[in-house]
Amino acid sequence: MWPALQQFSREVGDSTDFYFWGYDPSSQPPLSSPTHYIPVVLPYSRYLNKFREMRFDAVLSPLFDQHRIQQAKSPIKYLDITAMGSIGIYSDVKVYQCVRNHVTGILAANHEKDWLRQIRGVFKMDYNERKAIWEAACLQVRTEFTAESQAVDIDRIVLAATL
Repeated sequence: MWPALQQFSREVGDSTDFYFWGYDPSSQPPLSSPTHYIPVVLPYSRYLNKFREMRFDAVLSPLFDQHRIQQAKSPIKYLDITAMGSIGIYSDVKVYQCVRNHVTGILAANHEKDWLRQIRGVFKMDYNERKAIWEAACLQVRTEFTAESQAVDIDRIVLAATL
């Protein structure tokens, strides 16, 4: 994915900044845009608040699922990014199958050309397009991922386990 970031950075120069949360990009070739590294922020509530304060237009959430451990992850980054008021560009992998492409987020195939294409597309979106995607994601998160929305399923699972 780094070559896609390099290419995009060359295209946009100083008109955008890149922030890396918990990943130090200093071992990678430099980007042509301002680049910032933010170490892991704990506790989780502080992380969410700090992220929300930054007011990002879009957040990249790559996940390369070649390893079994990645396949066992949850879509927590989808929930985080939505809760923080941003739209996400996510790897098109099983973990993010809940994301409806160009409706509740953006899905990118895990290869350089598609990441570059999707990043360019989001960069060209106007505020209203990004807002519509974020609002659709908020609705989905509220209806499918809150404890209240999952209570019936949890109750059924517990009941089935006790029979």
